[in-house]
Amino acid sequence: MPIEKKKDNPDTISHENFTLVGRLNATESFAEGTTQILFGHPISKLLLHTVLSPEGQGNTEVRKATEVLSMPTVAMIQLAHLVLSKAKSFEARLMNDLDDTSKRRVMDMLKNFTAASSEPTSITSKSAARPKPRAKLKDN
Repeated sequence: MPIEKKKDNPDTISHENFTLVGRLNATESFAEGTTQILFGHPISKLLLHTVLSPEGQGNTEVRKATEVLSMPTVAMIQLAHLVLSKAKSFEARLMNDLDDTSKRRVMDMLKNFTAASSEPTSITSKSAARPKPRAKLKDN
């Protein structure tokens, strides 16, 4: 079942596995890159940044941390797969828009990735990545 925006409520998206509310009021953040990935179970994190100065002292780029994105690790893997699948499916169109340096970087990253013919356009499975609560310790 495709994802549908409700005609009577454009703030809601419906799918057979979920209903998402608050789409129009979601916070939008901008980052130019990822400085660090803290990968583990049950939660993984991305430290995102913007570039303050392409070349600060010497040839060192000066970055400012802007966000830490924390997600259940399985959800982060689903996100990575979805991003690669979308990039692969739009590769030809993307190449027309990129400069030569960016083209080489993207081509190198996508050359060994094969998207299945029926790749999803969004993460439609239920959030199975929710970590299980840890057992509480008994008081003595």
